Amino acid sequence: MLPFDDINYQDNIRLKYATKGKVRNLYSLSFIDSTNVLKESYNQYLVLEQSDRCSAFDYSICEIDNKGYFLTQIAAFWFDYTRHIIENHYINHRYNVMLVKKYRPIKLEFIARGHITGSCWRGYKDGVFNISGETLPLGLTQNQRFTHKFPIITPTTKGEHDEPITPVEIVNQNYLTEEQLEFIYEIVSKLFNAGYKKCLENHIIMADTKYEFGFDNNGSIVLIDEIHTPDSSRFWCLNSFYESQKKMDFSQLDNLDKDVIRNYLVSQGFPKTTKAIPPIPDSVVETFKSKYFSITKRLLDIEESTLINDMNDYYTQKHKDISVSENGLMKKLDEQDIGCFNHNYFNKDTKFVVVVAGSRSDKQHTDKMLNILKDRKIMGGTLFMSAHKETQKVIDYIKYIDTNFNNVLWVTMAGMSNALSGVVSANSKFPTIGYPVSKNQTDLMLNMNATLQMPSNVPVMTILSLENIGLACQRIFNLLN
Repeated sequence: MLPFDDINYQDNIRLKYATKGKVRNLYSLSFIDSTNVLKESYNQYLVLEQSDRCSAFDYSICEIDNKGYFLTQIAAFWFDYTRHIIENHYINHRYNVMLVKKYRPIKLEFIARGHITGSCWRGYKDGVFNISGETLPLGLTQNQRFTHKFPIITPTTKGEHDEPITPVEIVNQNYLTEEQLEFIYEIVSKLFNAGYKKCLENHIIMADTKYEFGFDNNGSIVLIDEIHTPDSSRFWCLNSFYESQKKMDFSQLDNLDKDVIRNYLVSQGFPKTTKAIPPIPDSVVETFKSKYFSITKRLLDIEESTLINDMNDYYTQKHKDISVSENGLMKKLDEQDIGCFNHNYFNKDTKFVVVVAGSRSDKQHTDKMLNILKDRKIMGGTLFMSAHKETQKVIDYIKYIDTNFNNVLWVTMAGMSNALSGVVSANSKFPTIGYPVSKNQTDLMLNMNATLQMPSNVPVMTILSLENIGLACQRIFNLLN
């Protein structure tokens, strides 16, 4: 992942509704520059909005608050965690929205099964010992871990209703070559084993999951869609599984996945005996939400209070009165502060301003600075980091900017000792404009000296007016034309 978790660029990125899946809305991207010329190169990205829709048995069942938020956090974690195994499409995320690279999807799903459960177990009980070309041994018991092969991989077609398909059929029907299929099977096995081991460390069993892949422009295979989420996987609490296995009674198995909904639907005869989707009781919905919260907290190893605060921020943004047109711009993304992704669209010669503030309490100043830059048609964005408390993070950002771009200006905002301006200026090849943050005129007289009095070879230009900073940035960029 690029090191811009907190950057918020304000530019002319446009998001256009593309399509709607079972649980996700997909948006394409375009970019209009100051001459109103469409830059086609920015079409290599997509925005995935993970909705709160809940699906089961290939049907859309209901909506559950915060479901999309949980799935996005978990998928982002796993995309980062497994990138050493295979490249994937993930770039960044915020709340329930993820920016990804656009790849040509392979119209198959690869289900990795570590335990015999779900549809695999139901078929096995009925005497079906071969699934998608994979022969299962005799004598298996419900939810048992496979020992003859781990995991078992069972591909399906990807469509309105997924159908099992054998490896031979995949090759014969020109989905993949034998070499490509062999590569995917190897990667699926590595991904599953890595996920299984990580889950065990958190006292969770990942019984099964599914993976999807695509091709990049060079024909290489990459991981897409989602990974190891409770929507696409079965997660069981480890102790509960062992206790249930001893009794050979899994009716009280504590799971942390979508089986909460699946199990209720089955108890109501859906979809086997009735095609009418039964309403989901509030008690089932609340259980579902608590389980998704629990696995998000455990997998991400995040403090409960931190997770709750971020969820509250998401809830506030989500419930604003926002008009979203499926055929036009997705204004909700702007309201959710999703502009943080846009640095990924810039090429090396793009002119832009990085506004760095030492604390989020300075956001009123950074927002005003962004608006001034926007009025002058200057691309810019903010990030928050403290030179005192997060020195290495500051250095990492500076190195990233210096390595990847040619035309950048820094605007640093900090009060009191203002180490931020000095650290940025001393370590970057680009000009630094320092703005001493202050509460009032008296505070300004105290703070500005820390910005003015820099040591040798640390050329911080101190400007006390945000409007003048905007004008200075414009004049500096004009010299580059």
